[in-house]
Amino acid sequence: MRISLFLVLPVFLLGLLGCSNLPDHVPVTVQVNDKGVPVEGVSITFVADDGAYAVGYTDEKGMARMYTYNPNDGVKKGSYLVQLSKYPKAEAPTGTYDPATDSYGPGTTVAADPNPEPLIPRKFVSTETSGLSVVVEKAIPLLVFDVGKDTP
Repeated sequence: MRISLFLVLPVFLLGLLGCSNLPDHVPVTVQVNDKGVPVEGVSITFVADDGAYAVGYTDEKGMARMYTYNPNDGVKKGSYLVQLSKYPKAEAPTGTYDPATDSYGPGTTVAADPNPEPLIPRKFVSTETSGLSVVVEKAIPLLVFDVGKDTP
């Protein structure tokens, strides 16, 4: 009995961890440029009509591997609208906050702009205005979006 438990337990634990290779998902790599220059820190979202989605975040080379549930699990096959966004890093508030009085203590700093302007053209922030779409039928080794071309 002990031997079979030692054989079954690892298989059971692997099943709990899940599989990163989903059969209806394929790898998609995206690069975001601004007039040919890679842009770091861009959040990329693919959104489908059926609610499917995939996300990615560009590195220092402007590259992102898209994923759905876990890093490297890819994108479900289908048609997507695309949105891109990049905002300035917000300063973390310092000091004290009293929820009872909804007030901040002396010396407290709060973010100056709760609605900052995006660091790439605003039109890319929404799937309705970005003008970007992609059809994922098979692996896409490199999909390039340039936020600096033909933007007002």
